[in-house]
Amino acid sequence: AGGPDHLCVLKMDGMVFCTGRGLSGEIGDGGMADRDMLTAARVPEVVLEIVAIRPPRDAAFSTTCARVITEQVYCWGYDDAGQVGSGGTVAEFAPSPFQVTGLIGVDALYDSMRPVFARMDGGIIGWGPRANGLFGDEESAGTEESPVATELGRFSGLAFGITHACGIEADEV
Repeated sequence: AGGPDHLCVLKMDGMVFCTGRGLSGEIGDGGMADRDMLTAARVPEVVLEIVAIRPPRDAAFSTTCARVITEQVYCWGYDDAGQVGSGGTVAEFAPSPFQVTGLIGVDALYDSMRPVFARMDGGIIGWGPRANGLFGDEESAGTEESPVATELGRFSGLAFGITHACGIEADEV
């Protein structure tokens, strides 16, 4: 998973290592410095999946999220609009992985341009900036600093673009 200037890799043992620009905490090692070699992110549990939340085209900061073996989610990096999912308790940058509040039973993560989406019990949960109706409603402004249920319905798979989402409905699989 990677943003415009950083890369995170998931090893087979469940450890996450990141390299590149760390100005907004993208490396996840507790610091805000660039790293020219792979550096261990401080995710406290075995990781199953990672996604990078890409910023708008003109921004250089990004957020990384990891789904862990206990079916919870940790995020780190840029948090200007709730992407870390801290409920507003994290400042603009989160250099260490933060456990997203209220998520247990997550079975998939989805990357997008700035909001973060997770699948839980077939339903889609989202947090971060609301834009372009990506939460499945008409709302295109504001921020969700903690995860909320979306109106996207039940999907077995989703993909997000800059201004759109496509999905496979759960009952069609």
